[in-house]
Amino acid sequence: MRNGSCALPIWLIFLNLQMQGRNTNIIKFMDSLKYFMTKLKNWKRKVKVKNVATFEKLSSILVTGGKEKVLPEFGKKNEILQHLTALENEFSRYFPELSNDELDLVRNPFKFSVEKVSDDCQDEFLVLKIDSGARDMFNEKSITEFWPLMCDSCPKVAERAIHALLPFVSTYLCKLDL
Repeated sequence: MRNGSCALPIWLIFLNLQMQGRNTNIIKFMDSLKYFMTKLKNWKRKVKVKNVATFEKLSSILVTGGKEKVLPEFGKKNEILQHLTALENEFSRYFPELSNDELDLVRNPFKFSVEKVSDDCQDEFLVLKIDSGARDMFNEKSITEFWPLMCDSCPKVAERAIHALLPFVSTYLCKLDL
């Protein structure tokens, strides 16, 4: 896939594929979703200035003679902007933002602030945070491998992290009996 030059349906397929796989988790999904939403905003920005270079098929129809892909008179601009805005709104509605605090603990507990951890987990969290063995393990393993290993030594913190990782990402595996 060339950078930025694919049509919208291809990007939707790409986003869908990013959400699947054994090592997929909510953090990877949210990163992929944020990337896609950023692309939508960029596409809208380009269409507002009559630049349709991102949409190769439309561009090939509207741009002639090898001239720049900024169009002097472009009647479909509002229709494309409405479509992109509707898509952006629908994605925002369907995938509400998770707070960064919820995911920052999972991403890297060793950089997370104890003040952001609930009172009942703070002592356990501090034990984890100073545990050099746990830090080494965190650096060697993926987050989906690391957090289950912490269930014995830090059950409350590990449960919170695993709970943040589990919302939906593996449901398609159930359908495949994996």
